[in-house]
Amino acid sequence: MLKKAYPLLFLFTITYSLIGCNSNKTGQGVATTGDTSVMVKEAEKTTNTISLANYSAMPDTALLGKSYEAKVKLVDASLIPLQDPNGKSIGSELTIKLSLTNKSTLDDKKFFSVSPADARLEMDNGLEIQVSHNSGKTNPDPESSCAAEWKFDLPPNTKPAKLHFYLDGTRVTLNLQTK
Repeated sequence: MLKKAYPLLFLFTITYSLIGCNSNKTGQGVATTGDTSVMVKEAEKTTNTISLANYSAMPDTALLGKSYEAKVKLVDASLIPLQDPNGKSIGSELTIKLSLTNKSTLDDKKFFSVSPADARLEMDNGLEIQVSHNSGKTNPDPESSCAAEWKFDLPPNTKPAKLHFYLDGTRVTLNLQTK
């Protein structure tokens, strides 16, 4: 009978020691079901999320040209911060949507083009940059309007402050501010 009790005692001792060892390891950092939620939350923090900042202009409309034939209105402006895979800032991209109106009459037929090369975006540190990408029409016919979209690549740690337009010897500045 003693021979039959030894294997049961041996099995009981091994089971007890394994349960005791596992309970010590969970206190030392072994992942359990509760710890996986913490790991998921940390992974969510490292993923890139888009934080969009919207801007408005004061005043939102600029009249350009010697006879004020060009009306440029800032419709929308949004800033997207750019980051490398490590999360370090590499600058930002400002997208500006404009509405251009030719206020000359069909009889006068004054034609103009608000070229992106004749506009400058001034940063909060005084640096002025040009448009990096543009799309849309910038030369409306008399008594008509058109839309354009300009994109500026901003250097790291800067924010847009002013948008300068130049046309036919005139210069108008729109002050940009966050909404």
